[in-house]
Parts: sequence; C-alpha cells; structure tokens
Amino acid sequence: LSIDMDRVNSLREPIFARENGYMGSMIRYDGLGYKIGLEKDASTGYISQSQMIMFGNVIVAAIASKENNDKKLISISQDIIEKLSATKKIIIKNKTSETENPVSSTISDITVIKEIMEIMASAEQYGDDFHCDRHGFDFEMYDDKENIIDTIYVWTGKDERIMPASIHSGCSYYNVTSNNSSLSSIIENETGYKFYTIYDYTGNCDQAMELIYEDDDYKYYFSCLKSDKVFIEFLTNGLKITVKKALKDNYITINELVNTHPTLFSKQAN
Repeated sequence: LSIDMDRVNSLREPIFARENGYMGSMIRYDGLGYKIGLEKDASTGYISQSQMIMFGNVIVAAIASKENNDKKLISISQDIIEKLSATKKIIIKNKTSETENPVSSTISDITVIKEIMEIMASAEQYGDDFHCDRHGFDFEMYDDKENIIDTIYVWTGKDERIMPASIHSGCSYYNVTSNNSSLSSIIENETGYKFYTIYDYTGNCDQAMELIYEDDDYKYYFSCLKSDKVFIEFLTNGLKITVKKALKDNYITINELVNTHPTLFSKQAN
C-alpha cells in the first residue's frame, strides 16, 4: 500500500495493483483494498493525473505540472519491477576493487531486499540523461531457485543512480529519489565499505613529521604539521571531521585509509 501510494503521488504506475479496465477516462488498477486511476497518454505513456481510492475516499491524488511534463519523467518499466520483485537473494560485488569479480556481501534478509526494491521502484529518468563514469557496484538479484534475475549497476555517493543490465543502453541511468533510504547506506551496513572523501586544506605547512596514529606495528605521520587542515567527509551521513579525530574515535580504520589513500601518510615500524 505504501509503495503504491508513493508511486501514485509521484505520477507513476503502481507495482502491487493490477490493471482492470477503466474508471471514467482513467485506466483503473485494483489493489488489495484500494483502487487507482491513471490518466495516461496512449502513445507516450506519460501520466498526467493520478488518484488512489480506499473505502470510497480519495487518499492520494496528483496532477502533472508543466515542469514535470517538460522533463518527461521515465520510470523503470512495470515488467522489470515485477521481475525484480521475485528476488530472494542479492550478491553485492564491489567493482572498485582490483580483484576480479570480488564478492562484497550476500543479502538474504527479506526486509533489506524489500528496502532495496522500494528504492529501485522510486528511481526515475529525466529525458535523455547520460552518466558514462564507471559504476562502483553490481547488485546481482537471484530468485528462490538460485537463478539470476537481473544485475543492477549501481552508482553511489551523494547522487545515487542505477541501471538494470537487462535494459542497459549506452550511458543512460535512473536517478534514485528515495528520501527514506539509500543504496550507499545499505552497502555500508551490509559490507562494511565506507563512502568518504578526503579534503586537504593545507597551504604553507611547517615541515615536521606529525604523528597522527599509532598501532602495535606502525606509527603513521603527516609529512608536515597539518592535522587541523586534513578532513574526511562521510558521504552517507554528511559528517565532516579531521582525519586524526576520525581515527581516534573509530569512524574509520587506518587500514581503510592506507588502502584507499596510500600517499596520505608515511609510516615507520615500531
């Protein structure tokens, strides 16, 4: 109900209600305890008006604005969403790794899978958009018989984008618009991978080795006195603090930083 309500409110076809004739000039869809009407252009499929009715009352209604009409919102097709709804397991593969086809994590928790499906169902494309940068992750979607349903290409960060491999064409993508969840946060929770950016605001820097972190094996240094000028920003929650504090408070490990930014520190054995 909540998924279809959100889709009706944003002028998209429902997922869990089935087409069943007409209600006035609108195409009718029947769900469990509710019905939906969509005013849809027969040639383009563009939805200009929508409403959801429950217990005889309109609980959601939307009319397309001129701005949305100009953008020509395109959603992932109903057929693809229905196909993906059979997913019982997701294997996340980290494409940023240098290892060939590395498996980052396997998700079989139906609650997490449902959350991912809701995010995908909210994705929209605004006309002919393109994004040729290499995607960071693959979501391989499997059914209950271990057959692969589809692979979802995932771009992560502040502007999340996805594209099912089965309909991949050129460099086009769908924007993820969900406000309640993000694929980045799910990937972090399931794999331990962290999305972050390092900012170095150092200008002139007093030349001296500055100790930043120490473990049983090594001491890690900045090449000059700049611990108050080198920051890390975590993309999924917007937290921005110094690298030194992030290490001290266990927001990130020294190994994660050294692996992704090998020139950030120099190190000496204890």
